[in-house]
Amino acid sequence: MKKIHLVIVVVGSLLLGYLSVQLPKIIGSLTDAFVQNQVLARPMIALAILLFGINILNAINQYVTQTLGIEYADEMRHKVIDKYVLLDTDVLLGTGEYRQLFSADIQALQQFFAATLPKCLQQSITFLLAVYALGKIDLWLLLAILSPMVCYTLPTKYFNYRQKKILVALRKTQIESQEIANNSFENKAEIYQFNNAPFFVERFSKQQQHWAELFLKVDVAKNIFKTFPRTLDALSLALAFLIGGYLFMAHALTLGQLVSILGYLTYLNAPFKNVFILLLDVQQALLARRSLNNYLALKEIKSGGLSLPKLNQVEFIQSKQLVVTLTPGKHLYLLGKTGSGKSTLFNQLCGYDAGSDVEIKYNQNKIASFKRQDLRRQVTLVAQQGIILPGTIRENIWLTPESRLLPAEQKFFDDWVSRFEKGAETIVNEDHAGLSGGERQIIWILRALAQAKGLLLLDEITAALDGQIAKELTKLVDARQDLIVIEILHRTQHLKPTDKVLYLENGQLAYTDFKRVGQINDTNITAK
Repeated sequence: MKKIHLVIVVVGSLLLGYLSVQLPKIIGSLTDAFVQNQVLARPMIALAILLFGINILNAINQYVTQTLGIEYADEMRHKVIDKYVLLDTDVLLGTGEYRQLFSADIQALQQFFAATLPKCLQQSITFLLAVYALGKIDLWLLLAILSPMVCYTLPTKYFNYRQKKILVALRKTQIESQEIANNSFENKAEIYQFNNAPFFVERFSKQQQHWAELFLKVDVAKNIFKTFPRTLDALSLALAFLIGGYLFMAHALTLGQLVSILGYLTYLNAPFKNVFILLLDVQQALLARRSLNNYLALKEIKSGGLSLPKLNQVEFIQSKQLVVTLTPGKHLYLLGKTGSGKSTLFNQLCGYDAGSDVEIKYNQNKIASFKRQDLRRQVTLVAQQGIILPGTIRENIWLTPESRLLPAEQKFFDDWVSRFEKGAETIVNEDHAGLSGGERQIIWILRALAQAKGLLLLDEITAALDGQIAKELTKLVDARQDLIVIEILHRTQHLKPTDKVLYLENGQLAYTDFKRVGQINDTNITAK
């Protein structure tokens, strides 16, 4: 957004307001000149010049305000899309709320710069100048006209409360409509390694439909008090005629001044009549700006210049001591109580700066030193809650031309998908229609196996599966000797005593056999 455009909008709006409020004065002078049989040429020329100037200035100001709004919207839209669609950021906010493409937030800010801001400036300057001009004509007349107008603001408290409720509902519905970030950060990380533009376009379109319904509620709210201001309009006009007419009959006012008073009345009314609409627009703009600022301030994944053609080694280091080194074919189970830091560790493995004292290295280099696109190709995550893309089951698993299942995995898929009437061509959607929790979980696991290249991260993947299916999938994962597998587990009854685990407690790591975990629970853990 160019600052010069903002300066032009402010100056232009103030100047336009100043010129507009001169109209009643010139029309009043023209009326007096006509009544007194004076030459009309001078006030007519002044009126023509003023109208021409107002129209030209209004056209320029309107063009600049629209340009300002569009520039600002485009600038914010590109920032948000760069931050979200490229999947380069941690989108978890402290409140647990998520943001996607902020279409309505950007639209609200565009509307603020293109219409609300200039309208506020123009109506403010015209109101103040009209008050000054009326005060010079007759102070008591000014007070009489202003008194009913002040009543416009009486419902403001209720209106403000109602609008806040609507805006809160608006924000809540926005979050609920964004199923792509369904309650957990891992959902975002699950699609860390691929880009699917059609999916984002479809979700963006659906989100706009949600916003359209909500904005309808907002538009209704804007019109709640329309009857009330119309009644007060009539009262203000009646008072102006009554008192102004009396003063005219008493020769305290000229006819031209009375005409000017009626003109000033429009500029006095406008800010009060629009107070509710302007209040709502400002509330929306502030909320939108706050949301965008919070989102854009989130930390980005650091991107280095090193290539990562193949992830062959993962090292966990704590207190400058090596805890464990993992190579392809290793399957490590991550255990620990709730809040011990398992999710934080997974975030680090995905490339996010989690602020932990645990250092993780890939191929003996810090994760931040690698290119983002290489990390995406080498790190695959299966979360407890993932994403079902609009399309067929086949399209949900084979996301890219490089996606491949091993023969045993392909056989499992063929056997499993045969339960559906249309097999792999069965249509599914983002609302998971027709799929059970276990079926969704199987799609997520097979999708990960089809695209996994280096590191496979699993978060309690068998929680929604029956025993036999869970065993078969676990066997498929264990058979992947080309991958480093790290799996978060909460239920450990299927672990063998010799299975290797990384146990977390109070942020401390311990690498050991599963049979020793019971002993570790009762002792202080130190990194070895």
